[in-house]
Amino acid sequence: MMAQWATEDRELDLAAALGAEREASTQVLSLYIPNKDRRGRPIRTAPWIREAQEILTGIGEGYTTTPPHDGGGKPGAERSDAKEP
Repeated sequence: MMAQWATEDRELDLAAALGAEREASTQVLSLYIPNKDRRGRPIRTAPWIREAQEILTGIGEGYTTTPPHDGGGKPGAERSDAKEP
């Protein structure tokens, strides 16, 4: 599926690109917004979060923002996303 990118005469229809329906659903869309750049330097996340909130409001008439979350696992546990050296 290819997204419909915005041009001067056409706006991105993100709802159509994602296959969203008009009726409410129980599906959840979680967005990962990193707090550091690729060099490990902190970045301001507020503008990115605000932009995501605006987009989600346009698609589904609202959004829910939860506090930052952290993840982890048992030391030595195999991770499915781990890459071999």
